Amino acid sequence: HQKVIEEAPAPGMTEEVRAAMTDAAVKAAQAVNYEGAGTVEFIVDGSGALRTDGFWFMEMNTRLQVEHPVTEEITELDLVEWQIRVARGEKLPEQSDITMSGHAVEARLYAEDPANDFRPSAGRLECFQVQQWLDDVALTARIDTGVREGDSVTIHYDPMIAKLIAHAPNRQQAIDKLINDLNRSYVDGPATNLDFLKALLAHEGFRSGEVDTGLIGRDVAMLVSPVPIPDKAYALAAASILSAAESDHSNDYNPWSIRSAFRLNLGAETVIRLMRDSEVLPVWVRPTPVSWIVRFDGADHEVSRVSWWDGSDGDPLAHAGHGVGQVTKQRVIIRRKYVSYVIPRYVTARGMTSTTTPGALTAPMPGKVIAVNVAEGDTVTEGQTLVVLEAMKMEMAIKSPRDGVVASVPQAAGAMVGDGDVLVALEE
Repeated sequence: HQKVIEEAPAPGMTEEVRAAMTDAAVKAAQAVNYEGAGTVEFIVDGSGALRTDGFWFMEMNTRLQVEHPVTEEITELDLVEWQIRVARGEKLPEQSDITMSGHAVEARLYAEDPANDFRPSAGRLECFQVQQWLDDVALTARIDTGVREGDSVTIHYDPMIAKLIAHAPNRQQAIDKLINDLNRSYVDGPATNLDFLKALLAHEGFRSGEVDTGLIGRDVAMLVSPVPIPDKAYALAAASILSAAESDHSNDYNPWSIRSAFRLNLGAETVIRLMRDSEVLPVWVRPTPVSWIVRFDGADHEVSRVSWWDGSDGDPLAHAGHGVGQVTKQRVIIRRKYVSYVIPRYVTARGMTSTTTPGALTAPMPGKVIAVNVAEGDTVTEGQTLVVLEAMKMEMAIKSPRDGVVASVPQAAGAMVGDGDVLVALEE
């Protein structure tokens, strides 16, 4: 139940209700002689029009909050700076001197898997390119992050990896600006909510300001549905892998690293294995002087070395090996104008198959075992908590899917486990 999109001013907020909330927040801070950054949170009755007596105190966070940039963008105040100035004894500006301009929207980019109940994810950021390929600086949003490409997202902290904040004269323009930047952002390694954020910002209810705490829950199936990958994307992915191999200058003089081969007639074919719907898709790629001929499912696709696809559907023309196909060790990210496709590469059979231990309950993500409630030979019932796993400020109860008898407990309390490691095995 964490906030996902934050914005200021709040949609539908009236001057009267804002003044009443501000007054209540100031009085609460004064009552305890509070100094420093802090946020007083209220919950509002949204069943009808907002009322000055229709909100209630929920909590106060005595710190700077994640969404502080939206306040900064519309007020032109630097809250981090003001924390330091207040600590030095300086006086805050008068409330009447603080004005608002335009609208700001912030999206939290998380290392989490929306399709898997938003479970946090961990791993190395093989690709972390936020707000890429923008020609107009005026269209760029603000980015707050503490990671860069090559860093690892660990299990020890909150999985938020970046915040993107857009400011514009009005709400619709701010939303469009933020979508524009998200469409030009690419992350590979741990699963992220990048596509989910784009779907949520484009949601008709959100865009119209009809927002409440149940919006995501009502439409979660639509918001997390995967984007279908066209055949052209697989063709470009295979060509991009071969292009990346050809442009690797670290082995210029190693004959075993050159894949194009010399022949008097046709060029040599290279087979590249991609993953499609959890199955291996063999793709044959044959280079020519001006293109790659890519064959799979009995059909040939030509990818030009100077342009990709045909541009007839509004896509920009670009070289297959220069940015459009972002090749990492395990995936290829294919960029189109308004969407990107992430295509897994087949690495090894071991890496693509799960454990074969009968009746195994496995770790849904990397973490630390903080409690083991059963031992070998114990009788358990359906729904009973067998192991408790801790990761990224969350505790997850691993429950028995059925009645049965414990066959083995490979892990002990305090053990660090990886994604897919067996925690408990039940007898067949």
